[in-house]
Amino acid sequence: MEDRLAVLKKILHGILGIDNSQRRLCEQRLEELKKEPDALVLCLLKLLQSLPSPDHRKLSATLLKRYIGANSFDWIWHSLNTTTQKTLKEELLKLLAIEVDAKVARLICLVVAELAGSVKNCREEWSEFDPWVYKLVVEGSELQREMGYLVLNYVFGYMVEKYEGHSAELASLFAATLTKDTLPVRIECIYALCHLLSDISSEYTEAFMQLLPYVMGAIREVLKAKNEEKLTDLLKALNSIADGNAGYFAKDFKQFFQLLLEVAAETSSEAFDDKIPQLAVETAITVLENESSLLEQSPEAFLVPLLKAVMATMRSLPFELQAEWLKPQALFFFEEDEDCVAFGQKCFDRLLDCAKSQGLEFNWIEPTLMEYLANESDWRYKHAGLLIASNIGQLIDNPANLSNLVLIMISHMKHPHPRIRYAAAHCIGQIADDSDTEFPRMYADGIVDTLMSGLDDEVPRVQRHVCSALLNICLLYTSDAADDLLCVDLGGR
Repeated sequence: MEDRLAVLKKILHGILGIDNSQRRLCEQRLEELKKEPDALVLCLLKLLQSLPSPDHRKLSATLLKRYIGANSFDWIWHSLNTTTQKTLKEELLKLLAIEVDAKVARLICLVVAELAGSVKNCREEWSEFDPWVYKLVVEGSELQREMGYLVLNYVFGYMVEKYEGHSAELASLFAATLTKDTLPVRIECIYALCHLLSDISSEYTEAFMQLLPYVMGAIREVLKAKNEEKLTDLLKALNSIADGNAGYFAKDFKQFFQLLLEVAAETSSEAFDDKIPQLAVETAITVLENESSLLEQSPEAFLVPLLKAVMATMRSLPFELQAEWLKPQALFFFEEDEDCVAFGQKCFDRLLDCAKSQGLEFNWIEPTLMEYLANESDWRYKHAGLLIASNIGQLIDNPANLSNLVLIMISHMKHPHPRIRYAAAHCIGQIADDSDTEFPRMYADGIVDTLMSGLDDEVPRVQRHVCSALLNICLLYTSDAADDLLCVDLGGR
C-alpha cells in the first residue's frame, strides 16, 4: 500500500507540474493503474485524507469523481469489490465532516453526489446517506451545513423522484435553515431548493410555497451587498423553476414580480454586469409565459412594467460612440446586434405573445414607446424606441394605421447621431419586411426619398443598413415596378 501511495503521489505531482511531457507520462502511468481499480481508488481516497497540499487533495477528489462518478466516461464503480465500495461510502462521508478547506470540501461534495448516483444506477443501497446529509445540515458547522445542501443540490440531479414523497420533511428542513441560518448557508439551501423545484412534478410543489418569501428576503440581502456572482447564480436558479414549475410562484407572484423589477432597476447601472437585469427580466417573462393564468385579471399591470424593464436593458450600451461600430462587417456577413439589443428585441416578442394570449391590442405599448422616442438627452432612449417600434409592423393588419410611425421613422433618418439614423433605417426595413404590398403603395414616396438621401450618409454602416431597407421595400414590388421606382429615385446617381 505504501509503495502504491508513493507512486500515485508522484503521479499527482507530475500532473500538476508545468512540464507537458512529464504530465503526459504521468497520465499514461495513471491509466495503467486502472488495471487494479480497487487499489487505485483506495489510494486516491488515502491521499485525499492525508495530503497537506489542497491542490493535491483537489486533484485526488477530481480523479475519484472521474472513476466512481455516475456520469463519468471512465466509470469503474461496477469493477470494485463490495469491501472497497463500502469503504468509499463510509470514508467519504467522514471526510466531508472534517474537511476545512472550502474548495476541497466542494469537490468532495461532488464526489459524494456522483457516488450516490452510481449507487442508484446499480440499484444498490446506501442507507446511511440521507440521515448523514440531514444531520450535517442540522448539526454541522457553517461550512458543513453549506456542504450538506450542496450535496443535496447535486443529488437532486440524479434521483429527484426519490425525494418527491418526502416533500413535507424537506420543506421543514429548508424552512428551518431559511428562517434562521447565516446568509451563505441560506444561499446553498436556495440552490438546492431551486434544483428540486425545477425537476419535481408540479403536484409536489405546494409544500414549498411557504418558503418563497424567505428566498426573496435572501435575494434582497445579496442585492444590498452587491454580490454580483451570488445574485447571478440565484437568478439563474429561480429561472430554472420558472422553466420547469412556474406555478410555484403563483401564490406570491405580485411580490416576486416586484422583487425582479427591483433587481433589474438597481443593477442597471454600469457598476453591475448587464446579465443581471437581463436575468431578472427573463425570469419574470418566463413565469408569465408558462403560467398564463397570472395575466388574466390585469395583464397590463405586468406587461407595461416589464416593457419598461426590457427597454431599460436595451440602453446598456456605451454612451460614447465606438469607432469600430462605424464600419460595417465584411460583405455578405450577417450583422449581429449587441447582446443587450438582441436580448431586448427577443423579450419584446415574448411580451407580444403574452399579450396576444390575452387578446390585448398593442395600445399598451404606446406610452412607454413614445416616452423613449421623445427623449432628447440620451440617444440610447431613441435607439431602443426605434428598435422596439420595428417589431410593431407584425401587429398591424391595416398599413393605414402606420402613418404616425412612418413619420417618426422618416424624421429620425435625419437625426445627427448615426446610431439613431441606423435604428430608423432598421425600423423601416423591418416593417417593410413584415408588411404586404400595400405598405409601399401608401408610403413609398416619403420613405424612398428619405432612404435615397441616406445613401450619401457619412457613416458606412448607416449606408449599408439604408441599402438593406431599400431592398426590403423593392421586394414588395413586382420586378418591373421595382425597376421603375429605382430608376426614378436614383436619378443621376
